[in-house]
Amino acid sequence: LRAVGARPRTIVVLLLFEAFAISLMAAMLGLMVLYAGLVIAQPWLDAAYGLYIPITPPGAGELAILGAIVLTGTAIGIVPAVRAYRLSLADGMMVTQ
Repeated sequence: LRAVGARPRTIVVLLLFEAFAISLMAAMLGLMVLYAGLVIAQPWLDAAYGLYIPITPPGAGELAILGAIVLTGTAIGIVPAVRAYRLSLADGMMVTQ
């Protein structure tokens, strides 16, 4: 992207957005797997062990934890973003082995 004229700030924003999007999709996928597992396992747990787990939407505490996970994933994206910001165009075009 730098070779076609993108500024370093643009690269940083793109990398941070990518980290945010991946973190958000992972959190949503985790929720979907959790609820699918609950729907599948709830009748068996109830019949086999008498353990009834109600399927309810996530509360404020769970949503806060998911938000913290997404925020942490985005913050971790700062590491490659800063590295890309510091690299010059010549550094990115050199072939290294």
